[in-house]
Amino acid sequence: MKKYKYIFYYISILYTMGTSLWSGTIYLFMRHNGYSYSLTNLFLEIFWLVTFFAEIPSGYIADKLGYLKTIMASGIIRALGLIILALSPMNLLWMTVSGVLTALGDSLQSGTMTSWIANKAVEHGEKDQLGAIFSGYSIIGTPLTMAATFVGANILGNIRLDLPLLIGAAFFARDQFDHHPSLKI
Repeated sequence: MKKYKYIFYYISILYTMGTSLWSGTIYLFMRHNGYSYSLTNLFLEIFWLVTFFAEIPSGYIADKLGYLKTIMASGIIRALGLIILALSPMNLLWMTVSGVLTALGDSLQSGTMTSWIANKAVEHGEKDQLGAIFSGYSIIGTPLTMAATFVGANILGNIRLDLPLLIGAAFFARDQFDHHPSLKI
């Protein structure tokens, strides 16, 4: 179970750090690139609407495709959405595509690793370890994601406002393209 715990920590923390890097600057980025408040809100509306409708099918996909393959697809799709937003000029079509991809990636990630580790705990008769695993994740993940938010907003964003998006996308991609020995399981 120890191996699974570390896989859970690794994937979950990298994913959360990827989100934390850009979440503090996305509004500034969009305004800086000429998006009006209305278009920025439209991006968020697209994101949340797609996320809402994609939540249920994403659980089904994780059950059928496999949790780790689903989390890999999530990172790739979300990274692609962020890269499109970061590298395309202000354009309603590309903003919409970015919002849809980012939302699909978010939906595929939502609860996937938690379900995976819970299933592994049940499979190995160690369901009683879940509280300690989730507490450990909070203890390790919270300061790291706070640091990532600070770095994204106060360092990378001050260099260039697209850097938090691009480096956040790199975290998603890195997390997904790493060789996970667990994928052989």
